[in-house]
Amino acid sequence: MHPEQDGEVIEQLGHFLAKMENVQGEIHRNDQHLTNLDPERRCLPDYVAGKLTGSPVSNTKGLAKAVSHMRQWPLDRRLVSSKLAEEAIGDDKFFEDFFEMGERFLGAVLAAPARLGHQVNLIALSMEPKNHWSTGRPSARLLWGASPDDGRGLGSPPSEEAFPIPSPAPRVERAPNESDQTPDPTAAFGMVALVSNRTSSEYIGDLMQRLEGSQLLILEDTCGSALDALGYNCHSGGEGQRTCLAPVHAAGMNRAAEKVWGNFTARIAWRRHAATRTVARSALALGESFWGSQCSVWFADFRTAEGCPGPPLNKQIDAIVEARGRLHIVKDPEGLLDMKGEGRASASGNHSESDANDMVSSRWSSDTPLAVRLAEYIDFHRRAVAVLSRSDKDKAKESSKSPARQGAAFTEEEKEEDLQVEDINVLVYSCQPFAQCGGHGDRLNGIITVFLLAVLTKRVFLIDSESPLPMELLLEPRAIDWRVRGSTLATAGLRHHSYHDKRKQFEADLERLATYPDRLLVVSMNYRMIRSLFEAPSLREQAQQLGLPVDAPPFFVAEVFHVLFAPALALREELHSLRTELAPLEDGRFVAVHLRTGEVAWDPVRHGGPDELQVFLDCARIAEKDLGLGEVPWLLATDSAKLAEVARQLPEAKSGKLRVPAARGRVHIDRSELTDTLEGASANYAEWLLFGRAGAAVLSRSYFGETAAEVGRVRFAYFAPGGGCVRTELSSS
Repeated sequence: MHPEQDGEVIEQLGHFLAKMENVQGEIHRNDQHLTNLDPERRCLPDYVAGKLTGSPVSNTKGLAKAVSHMRQWPLDRRLVSSKLAEEAIGDDKFFEDFFEMGERFLGAVLAAPARLGHQVNLIALSMEPKNHWSTGRPSARLLWGASPDDGRGLGSPPSEEAFPIPSPAPRVERAPNESDQTPDPTAAFGMVALVSNRTSSEYIGDLMQRLEGSQLLILEDTCGSALDALGYNCHSGGEGQRTCLAPVHAAGMNRAAEKVWGNFTARIAWRRHAATRTVARSALALGESFWGSQCSVWFADFRTAEGCPGPPLNKQIDAIVEARGRLHIVKDPEGLLDMKGEGRASASGNHSESDANDMVSSRWSSDTPLAVRLAEYIDFHRRAVAVLSRSDKDKAKESSKSPARQGAAFTEEEKEEDLQVEDINVLVYSCQPFAQCGGHGDRLNGIITVFLLAVLTKRVFLIDSESPLPMELLLEPRAIDWRVRGSTLATAGLRHHSYHDKRKQFEADLERLATYPDRLLVVSMNYRMIRSLFEAPSLREQAQQLGLPVDAPPFFVAEVFHVLFAPALALREELHSLRTELAPLEDGRFVAVHLRTGEVAWDPVRHGGPDELQVFLDCARIAEKDLGLGEVPWLLATDSAKLAEVARQLPEAKSGKLRVPAARGRVHIDRSELTDTLEGASANYAEWLLFGRAGAAVLSRSYFGETAAEVGRVRFAYFAPGGGCVRTELSSS
C-alpha cells in the first residue's frame, strides 16, 4: 500500500472506530441511567444491568501503529516459524496470510455494530411475554435475574445455595486386590507396562502375547509434540478422526484381551493428556485404584525413545516423595521378554534438555492448590481491576470538569495502590456474537489457555463472552473478577487475534504473544494448548516458578475452573431442578454416561446413535463394578432426541436405574438458534455440572463430557467408543 494511501486509510479506520466507541459509551451511560431508575428490575432486564459491571476494555492510543501491526502480524509469522514458511512455499499457502489479514480488519470494523445488534436482539427477546420475569421460566430468570426473594414470585431458593468447590468422589478403600480372584489376594503390588500412541501395532500385538496376569496394567501414554498430541482432522472422517481425541491402541487391546489372555485379563488404560504431571503419577493413581493405596508398582517402559513429554522415568519416580520405596523400574524389559525393540525409552536418558529442565526443584508440592500458588497474581489482579475501574469513572468525571480542574485523573487512594493504568497490561479471552467459539469443552479449553498465558505474562485476565449469552448469567467470578464492562470497545478490535482452529499459528506466535508490545491484547481460541505454553522458551521459567507442569496439582483443569468460576444463582436453581427431575442423585454415587452423536444443530457426526447405546451402557456396568459401591443409578446425557427416546424404553430406564434428562437442555451453545439456546442454556450447563458430580463417567469423543469429568475430578473415567471401554486417566491435564 502506498504510504499516503496507507495514512489516509488508517485515519479513516481510526475515525470510524472512535465514532463507534463513542456510540458504545453513550449507550452505556443511558443504560446506567435506566438501571438507576429501575432497581427492582421490573422494566429493565437484569441482563442489561449486569453488563454495567466489570473492567473497561479499550485503547484509543496508537491506532496507526496498531493497524500496521495487525497488517504485518500474519506475514511476520513466516519469519519466526521456518516450518510454516516451508509449508507456505511448498503448498502455495501465502494467500492464507492475506485472508487472515482481511478477516482481522473486517472483524475490527464489524464487531461493535454486530455486538450492538445482538444485544438489541436479546433485549427484544426479554420483552416477549413468554420471557417476562413474571413467568418464572428459566429464560426469564436468565434475562431478568434469578433472585428467589426479590418479591417477584420466582420461587423458593434451591437447596444448593453455597455450591462449594466439588471434592473428589468418595474414595473406596479396598483391601489389596479385593476384586481379583488370584491365589495371593494379599499381595499389594502390580506391574505397569508403558506403551504410547506412537508404538507400532505389531509391537503391541507381540507384547500382548508375552504379558498376562491380573496384576498387570498396560497404560497407553499420549506422546508426540504438543500439536501431535492434540490430533489432526478430528471431525473430517477417516484415519485422522479415528485417532483424534481417542486412544490409538487401548480400545483394540481391550477387545482382544479375552481372546489373548482368557481368564487372566489384564487391565488396559489410557493417559488422555500429558501436559501436566508425569506418566509415573498417572500410573500410580491408576495402580492405587486397582491394587490399594499402599501398593508397590513396578514400571516396565516399552515406549519409543523419542516424543514422550516429561523427564526420564527414574527422575519422575524419585520426585514422588510420598510413594518412595514403593515404586520400582524393571531393567531391560525387552530383554526379559526376548522382544525385538523399537528404540525403547531409557529410564534415565533419551530426553531433551527442556524435559530435563521440567524437574527443576519447585517450592510447591503436587498437592498445593493452584489458588495458593497464584496468591500473588490474584492480589495483583484485584488491585489492577480496582485501578481500571476507578480510572474509567475518573474519565467520566474529567469530561464534566472545568478546564482549570482537568488533569487530576487519579485519587490519592489510587496512588497508594502503587499501580498506574499505563502499567497495567490486559489480556481478554473473547467469544463474540456471530463468531465461532465452540461448545462447552472448546470454550473452557480456550479460556484455560488464555488465562495461563495472562498469568505467565502478568496481564490482567478478562473474559468477554457474549455468544450466545453473557457468561456471567450462568458462571460468576470466584477468585478474580474477569468481567468486562459492557463489551470490548471498538478500538480493541485492532488488538484482536483469533486462533479458532489455528493451532499451528498459535504455537508459532507464542513468543510474540508473550512479548506483545500493546498494553491490550484480545485472543479467541478453542483448543487447550497449555503444553505449548509450558514449553515456550520465554514462558518456561515463569511456569516452573509455579511448579508447572511436573508438580501441577491433580485435575489441573478443575483447579483453573474453580479459581475463575462459581455457578450463578440461575444455574444453581437449574441444577436443583434437574436433580429433582431425575430423583436424588447423590454426589459420587452414580455413573454418568455421555453419548454425543452430532445430531443437533449441524454438529459434526461423532458416534452411531442408538446403535451404539448398548456399547456405552455395557461400559457403564463395568464402571459401576469398578466403582465398588454396589448398584447405583446411571445418568445418560445425549444430544440426540432419537437416542433419548430409545433409552427411555429400555428395562434399565423403566426400573428407574437409567435416568434421562428432559429435552430442554439438548442444545449446542455455539450452533443452535438463539431462541432455542436461550430456552435451554441453563439446563445444558446444569447437565454439564451434574455430569461432573458422578463417581464414574463413561465418555464419548467429545470435550463436553471430558471437561465435565475433569472439573468434577472424576477418578473412574472410561472411553466407550469402539467397544473398548478403556479406563481413562484424567488427573493429568
